[in-house]
Amino acid sequence: MAKPHHVAFDNIDQLVVERGQIADFTIGADGLRYDCRLNDRVGGDTLYVIFNGAVDRQKYEIPVFARWNWHALFNAPILALFDPALHLDPKLRIGWSIGTEAHDVAEQLANIARAVARQLGIADSRIICYGSSSGGFAAISVASRMPHGRFIAYNPQTNLLRYQPLILRDVQG
Repeated sequence: MAKPHHVAFDNIDQLVVERGQIADFTIGADGLRYDCRLNDRVGGDTLYVIFNGAVDRQKYEIPVFARWNWHALFNAPILALFDPALHLDPKLRIGWSIGTEAHDVAEQLANIARAVARQLGIADSRIICYGSSSGGFAAISVASRMPHGRFIAYNPQTNLLRYQPLILRDVQG
């Protein structure tokens, strides 16, 4: 399959999406880069927002979009959101979409999901966040920032303190 067309937006207010398309787009916000892939090939009134888990940087070029092609399984549009923290350090494999002290990435991802849903004519109550492992944590975190926070978290990593040595080892080498 050919790579989807990519559009860059300077902020979330510029975002424009079309129904029936597969499209990659980037939104700049708070000095971070938010990479997204929307798959609306089947349409529908529910938006599944999918989060990536750990990324093997030796094997894959970022951004990586998890489960973006599950539209037939869900019979609904899918918005795959890449964790922007992985742009901050080339050794980082995982970021849980929590951001930095200065930037609440989960809040911004929730804003992006709501903006896409609004443009697709999908109600906030029909947004479902989905992820596994570190993406499961992200699904819970982002859903908690939405008025109707709904999520499916498969085997989520919920105690991030267990992973601190791994993060430090990855970043410090």
